[in-house]
Amino acid sequence: MDLGNGKTADDVMAELRRLPQVEALDRLVGLLLGPEGMDFFNVIVSLDGYAVNRPRVLDGRFPRGSDEVALGRRAADVLDKRVGDAVELQGQDPRQFERFFLEGDTSVLQEEPEGPRVVLEVVGVVEGVGDIGRVDLADPYGIVSPELYDRYRDAIAQFGPGVVVRLRTGSGTFPGYGPRCSVSPGTARWSPSRTSAMASMP
Repeated sequence: MDLGNGKTADDVMAELRRLPQVEALDRLVGLLLGPEGMDFFNVIVSLDGYAVNRPRVLDGRFPRGSDEVALGRRAADVLDKRVGDAVELQGQDPRQFERFFLEGDTSVLQEEPEGPRVVLEVVGVVEGVGDIGRVDLADPYGIVSPELYDRYRDAIAQFGPGVVVRLRTGSGTFPGYGPRCSVSPGTARWSPSRTSAMASMP
């Protein structure tokens, strides 16, 4: 993935890991995969084992295999699913994603998703930072394993990766990166009152 100026996602990750302010980081990818007929559903995979903001397991466990999912508590309620149940999710084809977001082809909205349809076992119910407060206002989500990501990475459209960073205690500056911003070394400043940030790598 080329981020401009010859930089790749791996280059940026290496830069982040070398910063003395960084205690831990976590790469997150969003997969366009969700229940049929539901407009807002997030499927997330951590490529670093949720080293930052690890969700709390309320029941069951984290997914490990390519046919498993853990649901956020709102998703479990909306879908009426519990540990041991099966849930069917429809994937969005990467080419359809590119046509809509990169080429502006709105006819994609009238098409049926052409990605794979997968049936996953619910192995856990979790609570993450997005569940704090009015859970009824949060988008339903599920988390899947890197094994599922590896299996479907070329068949299901995706967002990211994004990087969540945890700073060391007392770190007041984070040169080159900022909360929820594109990676642009030298152009963004870190707020000393914050202890974590999302650096998006489009």
